[in-house]
Amino acid sequence: MKQAILYITLIFFVISSQTANILAYNKNAKDTLQNKTLHIDHELDLISENLSFDTDTFLNLTHRVLKNAKAINYQTGINRCNLYLAKTFRSRNLYDSAVYYYETGLKNPFKDYNLKAKFYRDLANTYRIMGDYSLAMENSLNLKKLVEDEKITNDIYYIYNLLALSYQTLMEYPLAKKYYKYSIELAVEDNNEAYAGIVSANMGKLYYEQNQLDSALFYFEKGVKIEEKYKLYANAGNSYNTIANIYLKKGLLDSTLTYLLKAVELNNKSNNKVGLVHTLMGISNYYFQIGNLENAYNHIEKTIDYARDIKLNSILSEALYLKSQINAKQNHYKEAYKSLMHFIEIYQNIYDVKKINQAKTLEFQLTQQQKEKEMVELELKKQQTINRLFFIIGGLLIILIIIALSFIVHYKKSNVALARAKIKAEESDQLKSQFLKTISHEIRTPLNGIVGFSEILTSEKVSQKERVEIDKIIQKNSNELISTIENLVDLAHLTTNQYKANYKEFELSSFLTHLVSKVKNDYCFKNFNNIHIITSNPSNIIICSDKYVLQKIIMELLKNAILYTEKGEINIGYEKKNSVLHLFVKDTGPGIPKEKLDRIFTPFHRGKENNNEKISGSGVGLALAYNFAKVIDATLNVQSEKDKGSNFLLIIPLKKA
Repeated sequence: MKQAILYITLIFFVISSQTANILAYNKNAKDTLQNKTLHIDHELDLISENLSFDTDTFLNLTHRVLKNAKAINYQTGINRCNLYLAKTFRSRNLYDSAVYYYETGLKNPFKDYNLKAKFYRDLANTYRIMGDYSLAMENSLNLKKLVEDEKITNDIYYIYNLLALSYQTLMEYPLAKKYYKYSIELAVEDNNEAYAGIVSANMGKLYYEQNQLDSALFYFEKGVKIEEKYKLYANAGNSYNTIANIYLKKGLLDSTLTYLLKAVELNNKSNNKVGLVHTLMGISNYYFQIGNLENAYNHIEKTIDYARDIKLNSILSEALYLKSQINAKQNHYKEAYKSLMHFIEIYQNIYDVKKINQAKTLEFQLTQQQKEKEMVELELKKQQTINRLFFIIGGLLIILIIIALSFIVHYKKSNVALARAKIKAEESDQLKSQFLKTISHEIRTPLNGIVGFSEILTSEKVSQKERVEIDKIIQKNSNELISTIENLVDLAHLTTNQYKANYKEFELSSFLTHLVSKVKNDYCFKNFNNIHIITSNPSNIIICSDKYVLQKIIMELLKNAILYTEKGEINIGYEKKNSVLHLFVKDTGPGIPKEKLDRIFTPFHRGKENNNEKISGSGVGLALAYNFAKVIDATLNVQSEKDKGSNFLLIIPLKKA
């Protein structure tokens, strides 16, 4: 018995010792992890307080701290390291590397939303400098959402200024002005006079872009004084550069040169490479204005090299256009032609309508989410009020309760109806905004081509071969411009019911053959060599319809099929069924997703919106075809699946003359 008690005591002693060791080990491990975290925070604080972007020592230290933070999965430390690395590369004008670290950081979870806001803010600024305005807008809107969700409270005026800059680059001037004013008011309330000066200068740039030169000068002179007072030399250099451009527009050349030299001085003093590129562009414009083409050419070449090196696409676009003009003045027409073509390519990429509309769609969605949130909160408040009323009047007669309930049901239905009407009105406003952006692009792009190539064409030194090629380009741009305007006029007429059918008999087979031949010979469609158009006409018949209206419908369907079919075939034909005629246009294109089929005939909507596709058009072609079909009492339907092509079917009732 004593031996058993001894064994039990021994076992209990061993278990107690092991338990104590495990607890001590866990405590030590926890203390070790906490010490490592504190050490990483201490190193990051030192990095933050002694930022030195020019030395690799700072870069290597940040990489080492990042490695240590990843080893213990310390998320805040990882995010701070990514932010400091991105800032370093951005300061060295290595924007691709900077974007990589900003986007890598944003993929991680955040406990500190103010830190997340810094990522969005810096990334939006970086994309704006690189000329990717749609992504700049997208990150600015994400930043705005953090503010509206009350997740951040610091530097709100900085965020509104950034949002205004994004709207300004997309030429949304009323919205830009609105947010600049918000930013100035909040900066003044926070006693941040220096930042209020920066925003005032930005307001001057806004008026400058709208050619309101006197208002622009007022805000710039107000802002630059504050910028110099607080030794914000980079900002002051940018302001003086734009002031010089204002005086250049006014024709005051002496003042222009004075402010350009001031801009060079301050940009060099602050090592502001982006500002120096802008100032080089201003100097090039100055020399071109006074007729010193040699100096203008030398400076524009430097501008192009620097802009390309640090990916300033907006300045690169302006510089290429000026280089084209300088070459034309010097009778170097081949070089002028190359520069103009390069300008058009970069310009279209910067102001890509689909990307911009995507950014605008994101803004619309965020606004809708905010409004829905407000409506939910309003409904909750109403429900609370109703519950209180029920509690108070619980002892009243049943008939009063029934009346109250009836009133509540009716009230809610009215609210739902009002909310739906409000959403429809907002969608209409969004479509109008999208329409204006699209039409601005569709008119501006061919006009740039026509004006640029027409200037080159006036020279007698352009060869006959070059003239033929330039004539074709001008003809193509002219046709695109005319087509856009004609479509808008037709849509307006159809909207106001100004079309009346003019029925006449004609042969359908020869009519379709003529339209297919016209499409194949159209210069706008000659580049689509991978597409074969097949006519399937079982037998020739005579129909009675409006020939002009039917032609418009078929041409829009063929144009739509060609634009969305990279290779394969397009089949057009018809089939008589009892008292109706089925006329079809089939293609082997990418097809239309099911969720978009119900909107395919709505103006300014597209069936496929891929950022990598460069499909032109104002988005009204299928809407025109659909409405023209109604004019001749026909119906237009579509059958389509994604990646399996589309089949547009026009059902025409057979009439007698």
